[in-house]
Amino acid sequence: MPILLRSARLAGRRFASTHSHDHHHVPTMQPTPEGFGKGFFLSIASVIGVLAIIKADTSGDQPAFITRLIDRYHSRTEVWAARNLAHTDILVQAAEDRMLFQDSPSKRRVAIKNPETLNAGSPWNNEAGRGYGGDLKTTRMHLEALREKHAESFRK
Repeated sequence: MPILLRSARLAGRRFASTHSHDHHHVPTMQPTPEGFGKGFFLSIASVIGVLAIIKADTSGDQPAFITRLIDRYHSRTEVWAARNLAHTDILVQAAEDRMLFQDSPSKRRVAIKNPETLNAGSPWNNEAGRGYGGDLKTTRMHLEALREKHAESFRK
């Protein structure tokens, strides 16, 4: 409670002075005559000027300047229709391509950790026509015929 009384006394002392609130030193303001300024007259003149230009411009065969200005920056519906048609055709083609790739059978792949191990077989001591290489059936038959002939020469 003593804290509240002390703060009230301080507040009372603060506002006890009337030095900053003297009302007898306030100067009286004389009313000033107010009229229309330059901005009002310029805006009225610009509206009249724009209306005169529009009236003079519409006297010919072509449309008014403002109409031509709007048409220049207004997007044409035919242009947008052509763009939308081309965009739709591209999307349809992309969808057909995607379905073609999704419907095609995928190739089965075996993931090999080290592909160089496929070439690790020994190229020596292989029978002709077996193991690595291409089709060597004719070479195998020729070598077997030579072996039989050589074996018969030892049997005689």
